[in-house]
Amino acid sequence: MRYDNIEIGKNTGELWKYLEENPKSSLRQLVRETKIPKNDILLALGWLFKEDKIISEETKREIFFSLK
Repeated sequence: MRYDNIEIGKNTGELWKYLEENPKSSLRQLVRETKIPKNDILLALGWLFKEDKIISEETKREIFFSLK
C-alpha cells in the first residue's frame, strides 16, 4: 500500500473519533476496536502528536493514548 496525506488523514480522523468516545486507549485496543491496521494507527498517532492533539501515558505493560 502506498501512503499519502489523504489516506493517513482519513485514518487520523477515525482514530480521533474513537479517542473522543474512548479516552485512555491502548495501542492494542485501538487496533482491535477500530479495525485500522497497526502501521496505519502508528502513522495516525504520529500525525496527532505532531499537531499536539494527544498525550500518552506509559505503564509497565502498555502505552495509553488520550486526546488533550
